[in-house]
Amino acid sequence: MLQEVREEAGHGLMFLDAIERAGLGGIDLLGPTRFLTWTALRLRPDGAAFWAMTFVGEAVTDALATRALRQGEAICPVARQILWLHHRDEARHIAAARRFLAERLPAMGPAARAALPLVVRGLMRLFLNATLYPTPASLATLGLPDSARAAAAARACPQRRAFVAACVRPALSTLADLGLTPTPATA
Repeated sequence: MLQEVREEAGHGLMFLDAIERAGLGGIDLLGPTRFLTWTALRLRPDGAAFWAMTFVGEAVTDALATRALRQGEAICPVARQILWLHHRDEARHIAAARRFLAERLPAMGPAARAALPLVVRGLMRLFLNATLYPTPASLATLGLPDSARAAAAARACPQRRAFVAACVRPALSTLADLGLTPTPATA
């Protein structure tokens, strides 16, 4: 578990450094995270909900990185290198989160076990909204004149929603294998 924490801290620092070097520090690149952060700070690392959300975060971001890496030369070489470094460790992180989740599920009572898919679905929706849809501020950095309208259009775009669904699919499949079947949360 300490290895996971060390590597995740390293990934966070790598992404923060890349954001700062790109001149994007202080720009709202993520969607609303206040409630998601508040909740994450209250999830217990010895509980199933914590590891379910850790698993979702790892699996979804890895699916995103895998799709981005398939673009080859179409993406910035520095971004490609950062994604590759992150992706290289993700299989281990995904496996660890899945294992920690599976170990904690048997200790859950029936009510908590029944509620967990609903909790995961709600938190997954917040996570996807914050990470896989552009914000007006992030689009404004690209020089779009009406970034709020562009962000709304991206959110409503069927191709974008299908892309988000594809990034979530591996996580949902594993959660279903573990007996947790949150319905797709691509909003």
